[in-house]
Formats: sequence, C-alpha cells, structure tokens
Amino acid sequence: MRMETTEKVFAKFSGNLYSTEAALKWAKRISERHLLFRSCVGSGTRITNALTAAGLARGYFGPLGRELKTPEQCQIAIAAAQEDRKLCRKLYKNWEIKAIIECTVDYLIDYRNIRTIPNRYNGDLRPLDVYHSHDILYVVTSDENKGKKAKLYQDLGQAFGKPLKKIHVLAVSDLKNF
Repeated sequence: MRMETTEKVFAKFSGNLYSTEAALKWAKRISERHLLFRSCVGSGTRITNALTAAGLARGYFGPLGRELKTPEQCQIAIAAAQEDRKLCRKLYKNWEIKAIIECTVDYLIDYRNIRTIPNRYNGDLRPLDVYHSHDILYVVTSDENKGKKAKLYQDLGQAFGKPLKKIHVLAVSDLKNF
C-alpha cells in the first residue's frame, strides 16, 4: 500500500450508504491514499426502521436533524447507531479499509454523578466539529439529497462569514468517478 499524501480525510455517510459497494470501493481508495481516514456513519435509515418496528414515531426532522422526545426513542436511536458502527467496522475489516469509524453517538460525562450519558447528534454537523483537524471533509449522501446538503454547508459558511471550502458533498453516483 503506497500512501500518496499526508492529508487527513473525514467522510460522513448518510443513512446506510456506507454499506454500498460504491462507497466501500471509494473508502478503500481514500484509506490507501491518505494518512488518516475517519468515517462517520449517519444511521438515519436504521434508526427510522428501528423506531417504526417498535411502533414509535420516527421523530420530527428540524434544522438540527431528528428530534426525539422520549427516552425510549432515544435508546432505540442510540442502539441503531451503534449497530451501524459495528456493521461498518465489520465491512471495513472485510474490505481491508483502514479507518477510524464513528457513529452519531457521543458520551457526555456527568462528573457530578460519575456516569456517562449517551448523546445522539446529527451527523451532518460532525464535519463542523472536525473541520480544523482534517484537510478534506466529504459528506456522502443520496443523489436526491445532494443539493440540499450542499446548500446546508453553503448556508453555514455564510452564517460563519467564511465559506467551508474543505467540505465536499458527494452523491453515491459521484463515487465511482472520484
């Protein structure tokens, strides 16, 4: 394996797109060409399916992503996101893709009670968290959502007063030509 650059690359995959053959081939190329590859699975598809299977509302999609109201909804969403991360790790291992794999669950530490609190976040905002520690950031989404996601990052750049030039939105259909 020959590394072409020392760049650090971040990719956020919408829904379950990380598991498509096109995404896996693309991730393999990225992991071989760059010093660091960090991959975040969005899990929206699995979360929606899990909430529906449990007979619960799938949540309202507000400006910061899915809003869940009950602890039961949150637990199901967290479990679904963690399951996606586990599956992604397995797929990446089988495909020999070297990456740090994240899901849309962080653990907040409650120091007063010495415990951790699961905290779900909108994966579309994760590129903002890691913007300064990575050289290139990709958001991989469906063909239908590419324009909407590109507009989100354009609007965020305008709100911050500076374009987010390192964030690139790709549709799954773009991956084979990339």
